[in-house]
Amino acid sequence: MFFNKNKTIPKFNSIDNYSSLENQKDIFILGNGPSLNEIKSDSLIDKLTIGTNRSWLWGKTNILLWRDARISEELNFFKVEKENSKWITSSEKGFNSKHNLDYVKKNIDFVFEDSWKTQILQTNIKWNGIIFHAIAVAKFIAPQSQIHLIGVDLENKPNQHHFFANYPGFNQGFYKKSWDEDYFHFQKRLDMMLKNFDKLQKSGVSFINHSKNSRLTELFGYEELSND
Repeated sequence: MFFNKNKTIPKFNSIDNYSSLENQKDIFILGNGPSLNEIKSDSLIDKLTIGTNRSWLWGKTNILLWRDARISEELNFFKVEKENSKWITSSEKGFNSKHNLDYVKKNIDFVFEDSWKTQILQTNIKWNGIIFHAIAVAKFIAPQSQIHLIGVDLENKPNQHHFFANYPGFNQGFYKKSWDEDYFHFQKRLDMMLKNFDKLQKSGVSFINHSKNSRLTELFGYEELSND
């Protein structure tokens, strides 16, 4: 079991205790890019999926992974139904909130430390983008699996950074300000992420990109999502 230094947070199960899925051949990881809107959730119904951050707005996934306390606050506020999904968050960031998070805490399955992804990926990944934590989870639970990427666009289009850009209430206030070019150098981080994917590919991690307009086409090309 894992115990966070913050004594107001109860004990949670460490991600290290997640049972391996040795026979899992494919894992689909969902980013929050605009292209996610082009995919219907029922097209992935028979596939193992890892959703990140606000992917819960798009649809259900087998695993929901996040490290931003704002996601914890949203899940708690809306009492998002967990059903059979596994919820995984950062032990260092996921509970860093002044709000009551009792509902989320009750539903957390596993927690991870930010340094855990480096241990699993064995690659110097710059910036703690949640997508790289998702890749680490995929490689941990099914080391031989093929990783598929959906909605990982790495594009910086005005007011269209994310699939939820037009969802009322989900692209305003602090969140909207935090991605403003005058406030936060979003493009620099996207470029860094692309370099990270290049590093991972060179280290032996195999990716299939299912987003036609993603910059990942520069590294992995594009493959249409199969219904098989």
